[in-house]
Amino acid sequence: MNADLLNTNIKVSTIAPRAVETNFSNIRFNEDTDKIQAVYDGYQALSAQDISQSIINVLNTPTHVNIQYLDIMPTAQRNPYLLAKNE
Repeated sequence: MNADLLNTNIKVSTIAPRAVETNFSNIRFNEDTDKIQAVYDGYQALSAQDISQSIINVLNTPTHVNIQYLDIMPTAQRNPYLLAKNE
């Protein structure tokens, strides 16, 4: 690899939000409010504000710090596939 490429101080980050309440459910379920609400029942999903705050935090790291990958999940989400919903 070219040594000049290593000396750029360019930060590259991946932000990977998981269970976030978005407009996608409205589109996915064709505005069916019961189905949309069922997606988010039993746990507190992340909000757009949660994700934007995380992005701001990544951007505001000191110049020598690079967060390469940030996986963001609500505490009810055990991994990308499992949600612990309250019954």
